[in-house]
Amino acid sequence: MPRLFDINFPLSTKFAALLVVLLTFLSTIPAPTLARDDLSAYDTRTAAPAFELADPSGKRYALKDYKGKVLVVNFWATWCPPCRKEMPSMQRLWRALQAQGVELIAIDFGESAEDVAAFAAETGIEIPLLLDPTGDIVHKFKAVGLPTTFIIDRQGRLAYHAAGEREWDAPKIAAVLAKLAAEPLN
Repeated sequence: MPRLFDINFPLSTKFAALLVVLLTFLSTIPAPTLARDDLSAYDTRTAAPAFELADPSGKRYALKDYKGKVLVVNFWATWCPPCRKEMPSMQRLWRALQAQGVELIAIDFGESAEDVAAFAAETGIEIPLLLDPTGDIVHKFKAVGLPTTFIIDRQGRLAYHAAGEREWDAPKIAAVLAKLAAEPLN
């Protein structure tokens, strides 16, 4: 029986077939597990990019509305499995720390108001889910991949960020946010 490379296929087809085999093999290797409670601190806190976005009902939210509070800004999409998986822990975090001055918003990347509203109804997520239909705010924050999350301090500066799924109500993350909320407002 002839093998793939014995057949007279063009070189580009052979290369594509080899690439598919290689990628299939690599997908079976487990990825290293990231700590689900780690955050990366910024060396220097700089002003967070300003934004004003609406939720599916049309209610407007702006960065300036959160002055004096710690704000967790999560970039996500309904089609993103890790995004969906971390949402319940974000909901729990929001409920647990809201009284301490920690707020949370999730900015959907490029989907319709109907899709986001359906997600909220299906999951019972109550945190503000905002719409970034063009991706302008995602690009302003320089988010790479979904989910990506930024933590903004009480002065409106970028303090921490996290790429990938996290367990947002983990004690280590909650402690970082509570400490930020306790910092004096300049």
